[in-house]
Amino acid sequence: GATAAAQLALAAALVATTGVLFLIAGAARLGGISDFIARPVLRGFTFGLALTIVIKQLPKILVVPVHHSDTPHVFLDLLRGLSQANPSSVVVGAFALPPSAKLSPSRISRAPPGFSALLTLPFRYLSGSFSARKRDDIGTTKKDPRIEGKHRCCSRTT
Repeated sequence: GATAAAQLALAAALVATTGVLFLIAGAARLGGISDFIARPVLRGFTFGLALTIVIKQLPKILVVPVHHSDTPHVFLDLLRGLSQANPSSVVVGAFALPPSAKLSPSRISRAPPGFSALLTLPFRYLSGSFSARKRDDIGTTKKDPRIEGKHRCCSRTT
């Protein structure tokens, strides 16, 4: 097994390589290649990718601990942990996700900068996102020693 630092370096190299390949493909105008792939295949791929993103994000939104990183097991962990979901987070998700699904990119671009972030502030406060805890990689919370005992709005110690 590689160390965490080696894994991080490999991930960064993969991201950089992918970015360079995208730049080369864009410069060579290779976007037309997607015309050779049937529309239903592209739609299916897009739907699968969207489903994967939603499944991976739901445990974070609902504050449900998961113990796996692959999508099928994350989904099973999510189903098993639904009884432990943070009620405030469930309410925030129920109200925030449906309107965001109806927003088109053109509507979002006409909104003032930071508008969507401003809308979520009261819900984030109510759900405890501003507490002196931070999330680790698998969605559980732990005390953050850097902000432990400090006031929420400033660095003043309480």
